[in-house]
Amino acid sequence: MYERFGLKIHKMLACANDNRVRNNLVWAESQRQILYTAANIIVVENLNSERTQRLIKDGNDDIYGLKQAPDGRVFAAWTKQGPLDGFPVINIYDQTNLRRLNTIAVADETIEAVEYSA
Repeated sequence: MYERFGLKIHKMLACANDNRVRNNLVWAESQRQILYTAANIIVVENLNSERTQRLIKDGNDDIYGLKQAPDGRVFAAWTKQGPLDGFPVINIYDQTNLRRLNTIAVADETIEAVEYSA
């Protein structure tokens, strides 16, 4: 469908209904999971099982975006700003078991985007 326009769909998709949320949908092909955000919750839809939905909530701040690592082993979820404590955070999760591996507090007012380096 998009080939005639020279576009390719990658694993990172973006959808938003207002300017507070961007890049909040990830297709994790190896686990056959779709991850997206809803306020301060990460929703994981597993296409391999009957029990398809799992919710991850690790804080009170709205999650601004998700980004999957190029190797597909981890993903990051971040808040744009920390309205409750004043500082945004980046949470790193294991893609297989969905456990939080690390939390990075950022001493800036906002986080606009997160990228992985090679």
